[in-house]
Amino acid sequence: MFVNTKADLGACPRVHDDNLRLEYPKSDKFEKLGFEREFLKFLSRLDEDNQRRIRKNLEKLKASEENGQAGEEGLVAKCQELVDKAEQLEKQRTAIVEVCEVCGSMLIKNDAQCRVEEHLSGKMHMGFSKIKVTIEELRERIRKRDEENEKERQKAREEREKRL
Repeated sequence: MFVNTKADLGACPRVHDDNLRLEYPKSDKFEKLGFEREFLKFLSRLDEDNQRRIRKNLEKLKASEENGQAGEEGLVAKCQELVDKAEQLEKQRTAIVEVCEVCGSMLIKNDAQCRVEEHLSGKMHMGFSKIKVTIEELRERIRKRDEENEKERQKAREEREKRL
């Protein structure tokens, strides 16, 4: 996943056999071996890493804006003019940049529609969008499975109590 992107994960160490993928849901061990929980943990870690990257990029953007403001307040002499000029250029650049809330990429505000569409259909954006959806689906499936298991345990407990 995310091949040739900043978020490249490398090769997956798991077996991805199509036949096994089709047979597993039919198996009586479906959702009992813990693969779903393990996958949820993996996806959650990816999502947490991505959220960290988003926060970091937002902090960079904010720090860059603050540096520009600090530079305007108290610089001295001619050598500082060059620093001001550089900071002004950086401020202009950061004024037109925003962080994608889905994948954490730095985007140019009001960019051409085709570039926005390229980003939205890109590997990282699509991948992290799919991760978020899959996390929610897995959490819901696991929650339902846990509720069913709890009902079965409760029923078995009640039957044991009746026999005593």
